[in-house]
Amino acid sequence: WPRGLTKEEADYDEWRKDMTPSSELRSWFHEDPENNWNEFVRRYTAEIEHNPDLADFKEDLKKHKIVTFLTASKDLDHCQLPVLKKSMEKLL
Repeated sequence: WPRGLTKEEADYDEWRKDMTPSSELRSWFHEDPENNWNEFVRRYTAEIEHNPDLADFKEDLKKHKIVTFLTASKDLDHCQLPVLKKSMEKLL
């Protein structure tokens, strides 16, 4: 959940934790983010493409004109969000 934002303050329809990287991938990536970034992108993209919840997620995205992805990451260029965004742009 994003730092400094309570669930009561957020105006959101749904929290889709099912599209986040697996715990194993996230743990591996955080061991050495700088050196693991390219492989993280490859692995997370594969996880997204094989995620059983992908079809439902895409349908949910199509229902909204504006979609906001939230993260607690301080490095927005090297977290799951740009990977997820790029994958969704490609698939939609």
